[in-house]
Amino acid sequence: MPSLEINGLALGMHGGESLGADTASTMMQWALPGATPAAVRAKNPELVARRDAEKHRDAADDLSLAEFDFMFAPGGHAPMVDFHDNPVLGELLNSLRENAIPISLICHAPVAMTSARYRLDADGVPIVNDDHAFKGARVTTVPKYGEVPMFKVGYPKIRGRRRARGTTWTRRSRTPATTCR
Repeated sequence: MPSLEINGLALGMHGGESLGADTASTMMQWALPGATPAAVRAKNPELVARRDAEKHRDAADDLSLAEFDFMFAPGGHAPMVDFHDNPVLGELLNSLRENAIPISLICHAPVAMTSARYRLDADGVPIVNDDHAFKGARVTTVPKYGEVPMFKVGYPKIRGRRRARGTTWTRRSRTPATTCR
């Protein structure tokens, strides 16, 4: 099954039988000073080739989204990069909804709803639809005050930062619902 690999962080997921080793290797490459998506891809041509082969299926294939039982999108911080404002994902979400396929967005994955306003025309050109089918949907996720500051300081466009020594992470048991815009 193809995965979205937009910024190089998911490249290791195309490792197949060597998934663990390839993921560890690409993550170590990302830890090097000056790491960029282009640099990580250049060091891993076999993963790039596999990604490209998986991403572009044969147009004659009779694959239909209606054949899927559901779509599951895991959370974590990767969706904050790959799922945010992504026209390809917007097309997928809207197509799944049209086919009445349940969509599961866990943890940070509901950020995908920022992509729901996009559709792709026959040539793959993004079209913005501000009155999309998901508009007004209620989503319970990470509290707004926990993520908004990250966008203001540059996350997810910059590499991660370490938390200050001696600080602790806290977890709220209840998070507010937000409305998809």
